[in-house]
Amino acid sequence: MYESVFQKIINQLLKIQENSNDDQKDKISDLIEEIKKNQAIENRNKNFFDEIFDLVNCSGNDRRIAEYFEKNIYKIHRTLQQSFFRLIHRIIEDYAKLEFNRDTDARNEKSLEWAKKVANSEEVLKYAKEVAKINGFFPLI
Repeated sequence: MYESVFQKIINQLLKIQENSNDDQKDKISDLIEEIKKNQAIENRNKNFFDEIFDLVNCSGNDRRIAEYFEKNIYKIHRTLQQSFFRLIHRIIEDYAKLEFNRDTDARNEKSLEWAKKVANSEEVLKYAKEVAKINGFFPLI
């Protein structure tokens, strides 16, 4: 049976906890709770990732998803909109760091080229710097 890294760490901590004093047991319990929270976040991230790609995998569904976002994203709280686009920007930046032939192939060569252009766009950097002057932080970087 598959045992996650989180669970392996928890199991080791439980063994250590058996021979610990009360103060150490409390600290280990707190640490275990923190690990469980991180595990839950990782599980949510994985489920979100899998769900997005399941949706996109349906032929033509990417256009419908984009249309839905276009019609509805303005209804979401402004801070969440900003967080969403910051996430998208970070995804594009990370994707742009991939190397053709090692991480990608001809099927996604154009996507990689596009991501590199967007990630290195002077317009994006100029906009981020202007907003940073106003807000005191970079909105996308």
